[in-house]
Amino acid sequence: MSAEWQPLAVGALPDRPGVYVISSENRHYVGLAFDIRHRFLNPLYGHLSAQNKSRSHSLVANRPFEIRAVVLLDQSPNLAARDPASRLRLATTEIQTYFELTLEGRRPVNVAGLLGRLGQSPGSPVFLCDCASGEYVYCNSLIPAVRFVHSNALPAVLYGYQRTAAGFAARWATIAEAETLSDTGDSEVIRGPEVEAVASEVPSSVTWSGATRTASFEWRAGPLRSSDLHRLKQPPARALLGVASIQFVPRCLLAPASAGMAVPGQDRVRS
Repeated sequence: MSAEWQPLAVGALPDRPGVYVISSENRHYVGLAFDIRHRFLNPLYGHLSAQNKSRSHSLVANRPFEIRAVVLLDQSPNLAARDPASRLRLATTEIQTYFELTLEGRRPVNVAGLLGRLGQSPGSPVFLCDCASGEYVYCNSLIPAVRFVHSNALPAVLYGYQRTAAGFAARWATIAEAETLSDTGDSEVIRGPEVEAVASEVPSSVTWSGATRTASFEWRAGPLRSSDLHRLKQPPARALLGVASIQFVPRCLLAPASAGMAVPGQDRVRS
């Protein structure tokens, strides 16, 4: 490890963007965040939270551990999130750090396929819920999720333009969910009790803009409540967002499978 990496104290974590390494003995977790303090202290999924299900858990649970900053950007989290150059620097630094540690004979615990992932993107894993049956389905990227529900309107659900597609609610999987389910196999789509169990590990985080049929819906984490499923099964008013149904299809989804298009996230997980 580089001597230039800056040690970070748990009580003085910076609220700045950066790439960091959590180390315990010869095991390491490489991560990036637009707000490092929030990434560690968030009560739902922070590295130091009791709810932490990411691969950093095994390191912080076995004290002592060290936190070092590989790079810290002199920007606010919001500015860095909107700056393509900053996003690229964070992503490439996280990937390079992982492989530098590997080449040194150290043991990074991350899954390489999810390194360099910044926020929620079409290459991120997707959680689906069949509103009729209540079944949860995990897909390792957007493309197999669209294929599973047989609806090109799914991206409109993920980006908040409509509530459901073909009877499915959808959200981006959290980092912890992705890291847990990546260990269950190489399938693009995972179904079964383990998926529901992972979805239920954190409290439901759902927001409705109101009580009317035109209310917008946002599902951010955890499972859906029975009341959510009941509302989602009701057809929304045609006035919702001024459209009856948005058929939003990213260009990448129109490419034929035979084109050999790589699917981001197939190796699975993030930091």
